[in-house]
Amino acid sequence: MSAPMDAALLGMIAALLAAVLASVFDQRRESAKTRDAIALLGTQVAALAATSAAHSQQLTDLKRALEVTQEQLGGINASLGNARERLARIEGHLRIHAPDPDEPVAGP
Repeated sequence: MSAPMDAALLGMIAALLAAVLASVFDQRRESAKTRDAIALLGTQVAALAATSAAHSQQLTDLKRALEVTQEQLGGINASLGNARERLARIEGHLRIHAPDPDEPVAGP
């Protein structure tokens, strides 16, 4: 082979090697970006999971408070029914009739 042909062949091999090395470095850089993005997403998912757990606990607490409130309202309704029944008995004993709810109230 002649010297000019060897130089051209070496030039092509060097250009091919430079292109392969540039591709490898570009892939490493993109891989590092992807790894960083995945790490960031992992952190964000962990934060969302913690927030979700806190909200779930708050929801559970609110459900318990609602149950207690409903039980208390049931007791209040029962007590009110008892008071109405006692009042009706007292009115019957005293022969007092409660006004109709539709009847207008007389003013002073």
